[in-house]
Amino acid sequence: MMLKVLDITAQNLQPTMTHQFMLKSSNKLEADRARQKLSAWSYNGEQVFDINERSDENSIYFGNQISSMVPDGVIIHDHYNDKEIKFKKYFYRINEVKSGCHHPDGVLWFKTGKHANMSHKASILDIFPTIAEIMDTEIPAEIRNFGKSLKDEFL
Repeated sequence: MMLKVLDITAQNLQPTMTHQFMLKSSNKLEADRARQKLSAWSYNGEQVFDINERSDENSIYFGNQISSMVPDGVIIHDHYNDKEIKFKKYFYRINEVKSGCHHPDGVLWFKTGKHANMSHKASILDIFPTIAEIMDTEIPAEIRNFGKSLKDEFL
């Protein structure tokens, strides 16, 4: 509904996190207009939407960057359309508390029926060779020397 009010048409809109979305337009011009319209919303002098670099020229990754409590009656300024909109018309606080963050190391589990922990960090380059060996699949020659299988360490 919010995108409709902004006259933003999306070929595809996918949620990525609680407050973030990937919008794919049918062409670069539509994506640029959507970026301008989303960038024009401000609250308390700050831009409402955080808009990240595109994965391609037709896509926009954006999200509401207001993380503080917003009192009832707060107004968003839409500078593109020269309008004022009630914040709570489109946004609301979720009941859950977001208290975590992504760990820079990440975690990868292989369900093998046998419990094992690695004593060291694995390289991301080792993931594909490990999966390929588990699945008994040949690794293409051009990437064969990038990483090594860790299968013997946990099976």
